[in-house]
Amino acid sequence: EWFDQRLVWNASDFNGLTTLRLPCSKIWVPDIVLYNSADDYTQGYYQSKAMVDSNGHVFWPPPAKFRSSCKIDVTFFPFDDQLCKLKFGSWIYDAAQVNLTKRRDNVDMTNYIRSGEWHILNIAIKRHDVTYPCCPGIYYPDVTIY
Repeated sequence: EWFDQRLVWNASDFNGLTTLRLPCSKIWVPDIVLYNSADDYTQGYYQSKAMVDSNGHVFWPPPAKFRSSCKIDVTFFPFDDQLCKLKFGSWIYDAAQVNLTKRRDNVDMTNYIRSGEWHILNIAIKRHDVTYPCCPGIYYPDVTIY
């Protein structure tokens, strides 16, 4: 979610209308992607709608199903533990342009479907500011789920 001053209006000028649902193709949305995606992350991702309040608050819950790759070490199979991660960040915006934050400290497991072959032991969410060799002094935020 974010604030966009270009999307502020006086609700009383529009018969009390306080919220709009706008196609993402008509407004600015951040290019948040799953860096270690095993799929094409663009399919349907930006075709959803964002909820825009008259005060410029934009909430965009993109409908997405994320799949990532995970390096598996089976040295101690069948008693092995694996560490997999989902790393989300902007492809082009740095920390001065997009402040990527985690919305909560835990993961909503409501729709989690258990597997008969493995179990989730722990989940952590961390925000990082990363620099790359191309751009010293410029930080790129990511939120990683471990």
